[in-house]
Amino acid sequence: MKKVLKVVAVLAGIIGIGIAFVFYLTAGIVQTGEDFFAAAKEGDTQRAYSLLAAEFQAGTTPQELEDFLDKLLVKEIDTIDWGERSISGGQGSLGLSLKLAGGGVVPLSIDMIKEGDVWKIYTIRKSVSGIQETPQGREIPGDADLVRLVNALSLIH
Repeated sequence: MKKVLKVVAVLAGIIGIGIAFVFYLTAGIVQTGEDFFAAAKEGDTQRAYSLLAAEFQAGTTPQELEDFLDKLLVKEIDTIDWGERSISGGQGSLGLSLKLAGGGVVPLSIDMIKEGDVWKIYTIRKSVSGIQETPQGREIPGDADLVRLVNALSLIH
């Protein structure tokens, strides 16, 4: 019985150390996320914007970011639950839930990249509630149609 308890204790210790190590390795991306949402909640769009990757900034104006943050109701954030987190090379990702003061929950995922030595937000995705239909793709033409199309194209040249 004592051996079983020792084995369980050792395994629990190893798992605990592993989890602590993962949290240590991913602390930088979580800190960037916390800084971003703190700035957004305070209404400091410029500071929040400065935490975006250069490519994100190239495609998004500060006003567009502010409009997006308003739709997320960031000024009503009560707590943030940081869920999944991972880092691979110079890229990282976070899964999180914004818990709003009114009781709502907004699930998000954030992708980050490392610019120099600093983690920057590359993408923010908000899950859409409700039924999501998969868009229908185009049908691939059959062999006879493909032959007819190639022959038609060769007549053009």
